[in-house]
Amino acid sequence: MQSNRGHNPWLVVVAFCFHSFWNQFLGMQLSGVTDLVMETFHVDDASVDMVYSVAIFSAVPAFVLCMLFSKHYYWPTLLVCVSCTVAAGWLRYIAVCQENFKLAVISSALLGPGSAAVFVAFADLAVMLFPLGLSRNIATGLIVQVPCVGWISGSFLTAVFVRSQSDLATFCLVQALVTSISLPVILAWHRLPRDPEARRSSLGGADRRSFVANADMYGAVGTSCKGSGIGELDIDSLESMLINRRFLLQAMALTLLQAVSFLLPELPVLFFASQGYDHIECATNGVVYVVSGAVLGMLLAGPYAVEDPHGQSAHRLVFALFWGAALTLGVLHFSVQHFGYFLGVLGHRGVRIFFYLLLGVNGSVSIGMLNVALPLVCTEAHPVAETYSGGMIQLAACLVSVLLNQWSARLNADMQLSLCALAALGAAVLMTVGLWASQEDPCTSEEDSAPQTHQANQEVLAFASASATRGGTTAAARA
Repeated sequence: MQSNRGHNPWLVVVAFCFHSFWNQFLGMQLSGVTDLVMETFHVDDASVDMVYSVAIFSAVPAFVLCMLFSKHYYWPTLLVCVSCTVAAGWLRYIAVCQENFKLAVISSALLGPGSAAVFVAFADLAVMLFPLGLSRNIATGLIVQVPCVGWISGSFLTAVFVRSQSDLATFCLVQALVTSISLPVILAWHRLPRDPEARRSSLGGADRRSFVANADMYGAVGTSCKGSGIGELDIDSLESMLINRRFLLQAMALTLLQAVSFLLPELPVLFFASQGYDHIECATNGVVYVVSGAVLGMLLAGPYAVEDPHGQSAHRLVFALFWGAALTLGVLHFSVQHFGYFLGVLGHRGVRIFFYLLLGVNGSVSIGMLNVALPLVCTEAHPVAETYSGGMIQLAACLVSVLLNQWSARLNADMQLSLCALAALGAAVLMTVGLWASQEDPCTSEEDSAPQTHQANQEVLAFASASATRGGTTAAARA
C-alpha cells in the first residue's frame, strides 16, 4: 500500500492525534473538580457522572454512522465529527459562564461524533497510510495511546489549575480556543491516499486475512481471499463476524478488558479521597495508570515485538498482557482490602508510592495491550474491513464501560474493584480460548481443497483407466 502522494502521512497522524487528544480531554474535563462542578451547576454528584455518560451514549449512534459513511464519504464525515468537537468546547465554556447545566450536557453529547471518529480510526487509519512494517506499528501506537493521554489529562490538569468558578471559566475558554485549532489542522494536514485502490483496500478489508505465516501483529499479509472482500457494513459482514468463533471470543475479551481500563482510573481517586488524600494526590493515580499504559504501548510498537515466521509471538504477547492485567488487578484489589495494614507498615507517603507502583504495572498492561491486541483481533475478521470489525469492538467497549460505570456507581470502591477484577479475569480466559480455538480459515480451506479434489479425481480416472486396460488385456488373452 502506498503512502500519500506528495504529502507526508505523518502529518495525518499528527492532525488526528491533535483532535483526538482534545476530544478526550473535554470528555473528562469536569471529573477532576466534581465538588466545584456541583456548586457551579447546582446539581448532585450523580448529575456530574451523567455528563460523562452522555458523552459515551451519544457516541453509540455516531459509531454506526462513521462506519457506514467512512468508505464513501470519509472526508465529510470527518469534518462533521471534528466540527462537533469544536462546538462542544465552546458550549462547555458558555455553560460554565451561564451556570447552565443543560448546555453542559449538550456539550458532552456533541463529543460523541468526534469520539466515534477517534475510536473507529484505532483500527483503520494507520492501515490506510502505511504499508506493513515499523511505520505502521508506530502510527498505530500513537493513534491509540494519544487519546488515552488526553482522556486522563482532562481530569488531572483541571484538578491542578482550577480552584474557583472563575478559574473553571478561564480554563474552559483556553481549552475551547486550543480545541478550535483542530479544524484548520485537519483541513490542512489530514489527507488520505489519493489512490482509490489503496483506500478501497483499507476500508474494504482486501489486505486482511487470518493470522498466518509472514503476517505480523499490526497487519496481515497483503493478499486477499480470491482477490475480494466484504466491502460494506451489511448483514453478510455482521454474520461473518458473529459466526467467526476465534474473532468473537477475542473481541469479547478485548471489549471486557478495555471497558475495565475505562473505569479503573477513577476508582483509586474515589478510594484515596475517602482515606483523606488531597485532590492532587488522588488525580495522580489516574495519570500513573494511563501514562504507564501509553509508554508500554509505544514500546510494543517498536522493534521489541517483531513477529516470528510462524506468527506466534503476537499470540504469546497478547496472552501475557491479558493475564498480566488480570493478575495485577487482583493484587491491587487485595491491597485495597488490606489498606490499613500497608498504611501502618509504609506510612502515608509510602503507601501512596506503593499504590502508584501497582497502578503503573496494571495500567501498562491493561492499556498498553490495545495497539497490539486490536490489530491482531481484526485480522481474524477477514474479509470484513478493519473499519467495521475494529469499530464494532470499540462500540461494544464503550457500551460495556457505561454499563459497568452505572452498575458499579452504587457500590463502594472495594466492590467496584472486585467487579473490575472479575471482568479482567473473564477477559483473560476468553482471550486464552480465542487465541487457540481451532477454526478452519475459509480462504485457505477452499483454496487448499480445490487441488486435493482435483488430485482425487485424477486418481479415480487413472484407476478406472488402468482397470479398463487390464480388462481389455485379459479378454484378448482368453480369446
